[in-house]
Amino acid sequence: MKYLLSIRPLSYLLVGSGEGSVLVDSDVVFHPSGFPYIPARRIKGILRESMMEVIEMLGCDDQEGEDFIKCFFGVEGAQAPTGLLSFGNAYISPWKQIKENLIDSGLCPHHIQAYLTQEIQQTALGEGGVAKKRSLRNYRTIKPLENVFFEAEISCAGELDEKKLDLLQKAVLNFRYLGTRRNRGFGHVKCSLEKSADSAMAEEDLSFGISYKVTLKTLSPVVLSRQDGDVNAINTYKYVPGSQLRGALASYLMNKKGLSVEDAHTNSVFYDLFLSGKLRFNNLFYEGVAPLPFHFHRIKGEEEASPLSIFCEHKNLKGKNTRAIKGFHRLIKREIDETSMMPESVFFFHNSRPNRAAGRSTSRDTTQGIFYYEAIDEGQQFKGFIEGEEKVMSVFAQEFPSKFEIKLGRSRSAQYGSVEVEIEPMQTETEKVSSPQNLYTLELQSPLALLNDNGFPELSLSLLQRELTDLLGTNIAVKKAATSTKWVESFNAAWFAKSGKFLAWEEGSSFLIESTQSLPKIISIGRFADRGMGRGLIRKFDLNAAYSWKESSVMEEQGKPLRETGLDILDEIVKEARKAEEHNKIRTEAVDAALNLRGTRRLNNHQIGRLEMMFHQVKNQVEVENWLRNVKNKPLGEALMKAKLLLSRYEDRVVFRYPTEDSGSWENEQLYWITFFQTLRKLNKQRK
Repeated sequence: MKYLLSIRPLSYLLVGSGEGSVLVDSDVVFHPSGFPYIPARRIKGILRESMMEVIEMLGCDDQEGEDFIKCFFGVEGAQAPTGLLSFGNAYISPWKQIKENLIDSGLCPHHIQAYLTQEIQQTALGEGGVAKKRSLRNYRTIKPLENVFFEAEISCAGELDEKKLDLLQKAVLNFRYLGTRRNRGFGHVKCSLEKSADSAMAEEDLSFGISYKVTLKTLSPVVLSRQDGDVNAINTYKYVPGSQLRGALASYLMNKKGLSVEDAHTNSVFYDLFLSGKLRFNNLFYEGVAPLPFHFHRIKGEEEASPLSIFCEHKNLKGKNTRAIKGFHRLIKREIDETSMMPESVFFFHNSRPNRAAGRSTSRDTTQGIFYYEAIDEGQQFKGFIEGEEKVMSVFAQEFPSKFEIKLGRSRSAQYGSVEVEIEPMQTETEKVSSPQNLYTLELQSPLALLNDNGFPELSLSLLQRELTDLLGTNIAVKKAATSTKWVESFNAAWFAKSGKFLAWEEGSSFLIESTQSLPKIISIGRFADRGMGRGLIRKFDLNAAYSWKESSVMEEQGKPLRETGLDILDEIVKEARKAEEHNKIRTEAVDAALNLRGTRRLNNHQIGRLEMMFHQVKNQVEVENWLRNVKNKPLGEALMKAKLLLSRYEDRVVFRYPTEDSGSWENEQLYWITFFQTLRKLNKQRK
């Protein structure tokens, strides 16, 4: 079941990112597009605090209240989510339509930020009402606009009974303040909760097949944590490991069938799909692009030179050094894309404290910490395959719909891990490749771990040669290798078990092999093949092959003309952006005109002050003409005539000489002259 939480700001809202800049001490959290949003972790924390207050108001005993909190939000510090609720980020509504129309609008992030946010300065007062030294703070806040509100999706594992739903609704109604400085006038919000329109997704059965094409799209940032990095940062894989896909699908099936961690293995369907090894969950790569094989190199210091394969016979490389072209590049025949195709990733700042009781002060808390998450950004698409025996795949087809949503990666209960999976059946046959020279390359698309006869990890070409010969049923000779090694280790949060560390050849490692027989294009070999490891691609190889760069497709440049999309909020931002651009042009014209006023045309500061004040006070051109008639024959009027700022061709009117015949509107003309006289004042100060 899914619910939609609506959050409408009633005052300036500061959802702090924990970071600032030179001009802003505390900034809000922004989506890369420029739209502010409310991270799910904040929503979860405030809603948890609100529910604690509601429980106290209802007079529940301590144990009953603690049970409710654990039921909804889980146990703190648990390795996997244990609560009923899972939270998504709150984006400005309607977020899906906004993203679809954003590119067509031509808006840049600074246009959006200017419309939706405002900088506010505050200072602390000391004795006598005097500001304390170094107490000035500049905050960027979200404006409380009438047409702007945020929506967050809350997923619930199953239906809530009447009592629990009533408690959740009351906690949402009590959710009235959010963000930083909410006890100083900021962060007043109004919240409501209703069932999501797409809470029940259609469950379609897939047709039978031997393999399935899997397309995974990130709906929120996803943290696929790697076992490296410093203690204060969690880094992410740039692809979806098969082991993590397998674990996420296993969790989906456990929730669907109501299986617990203790008894899941006793279910025959679950065992066949995830424990028997009959299915292979391969890695999913960004837009289907696998790592470029390590045997492709470039010459150091000659970046413009064509790429080459170190497996080929090159006679002109004497005295030259080469290095591998690592990364995810598209290889089509003998052309390699120049630019590595990598998914976009973002960093998020978080802090933690052990005691999160409602209203608790943290001033004496010395054990709180800060850390960073690197995450794959939302809207990224990954592709790959699930393969297996036809009988088992038919069972898989009956249990999983063609399109569904799951949670993947770390911190899945709030802010991270929402993905959409689409599975398409494929009728495939084992494709074989033949080489006239009997030479092939084996290119690893995922890490490969081999075990020797004693059951210990071992990476040797002789062991690989033996394993390939046994697997392919023909004599294989490994001639050359271009490899790199890494330690691999996986952890299954649903089963609370580590696989242990194994030394493996890294994805991208490649081997030149020889065989007199045709070979299958795709193979799986070695340890943990059912979890995506040991997947290799075999290509025919030519010792005399020459390779070249292929220019990558250039992304569409920023700076499109602004145009309306039919979506109210984007159209409002477009109008404001156009207005801002017009005003900037007018200010530039006014400054240039003031700079050209020299010598005898100069006005003194008293006269400039009177003119500037007049333009602040008048409401239209008629009032300006009336004011000028009163000063026409006085020193100020004479100074204006001498500076050639008045038009003299009208006998019955006294008007300013605007740089163009038509100013467009009174607002534009007023802005022009205020900027003009302000610039003159600054120039007078500089002359002194």
